Amino acid sequence: MKTLCICLLLFFAMINASGQKRYYFDLSEKVDAHHKIELNETKIFNEADLTFELQSLTLLQSRRGYRVNTIRKVRMSDALIYVSDISNTNLFIYDLQGKAQNKIDISLYDERAWITDFTIHKDTIYIVDNKSLFLFKFTAQGDFLSKELLTFNFEDFMVNTEGLHFICKHETDRRNNTVRINVFDHSLNLLEQYFLTSRKNDSIFRPRFFPGMDDEVLFSVELNNEIFKISNNSVFKFLRVENTKRIHRYTHANGFHFFQVSNANNIHSPLVWTCYIKNDTAENVRFEKFQTDNLSLFLFNGIDCGTHQDKFVSYLHFNSYEFTRSIPDMKWSAEHESIKKDFFQIVDKTNKNQHNVVVLYRIVKK
Repeated sequence: MKTLCICLLLFFAMINASGQKRYYFDLSEKVDAHHKIELNETKIFNEADLTFELQSLTLLQSRRGYRVNTIRKVRMSDALIYVSDISNTNLFIYDLQGKAQNKIDISLYDERAWITDFTIHKDTIYIVDNKSLFLFKFTAQGDFLSKELLTFNFEDFMVNTEGLHFICKHETDRRNNTVRINVFDHSLNLLEQYFLTSRKNDSIFRPRFFPGMDDEVLFSVELNNEIFKISNNSVFKFLRVENTKRIHRYTHANGFHFFQVSNANNIHSPLVWTCYIKNDTAENVRFEKFQTDNLSLFLFNGIDCGTHQDKFVSYLHFNSYEFTRSIPDMKWSAEHESIKKDFFQIVDKTNKNQHNVVVLYRIVKK
């Protein structure tokens, strides 16, 4: 009987293993990118074909137990705003008017847990801790659903309709692969694995995902000027930004390539440009610095906050000395006059406990 049980276990293990598809790719440097961007041909803000419009400002209202420290990440759904801060244990949930709705204290579910990242997909919040290897799921309103202990290390994760994607370093495989991407369904059953051989590591090796449109899976393997994409079980070079050393951050959404770049190949290198480039056109806008007098400072943190519908998301701390000092010099163009009243009302309400403001803006034709 014992022998029969062992045989059955081995049989089901073989079925599971055979159901997990594996794909191997060499990320060759010689392959052309689907999109190529020449930074030297982009136009600075005052000369570009595009400009920006501020759409709304939302003050995150404070109350007892809902005081956000320095913001780490902001995400929006059609009904709620989600914010994590430097505490690394709290995820704050607000409605679209900025009123506190709920707070997830992840340490209540495991005292070892930290929020190293989170995302929202449809009606579920996914929180990961890539130190203790936890995956938590909550409803969109913040009610607990489950806690899973992951069995592998990972650098970054993303969630889409297909499932959960984890990207990790994988330098000891017999094929000398450098990156592995695990794809699970939403019940955490392993579906696919991609083993990706990088070119020689002449820059910092740090695999990560980038936000894309719909179900795009965009990623980089090194801190350089290239981004790759998984589509139809194949991998190809999606983007190369010429005349730069490193893409710091990137989003492909709302018909734009949206990125920050620098000319140095290290994590702490200073930014050179922030760019919005329309898909397959010459229309673009480049911000070499964010200034207070033309309100471009509202876009400063936008690169990390993703999009909401057809708008980009950003945030500002309204009680910083540099910001309050700049208020008298702000020049309000005609397209921004509609929220000028809201701006000054928010300024009057800010204090040491509530000063974080979520910003929605669009890139439009002049």
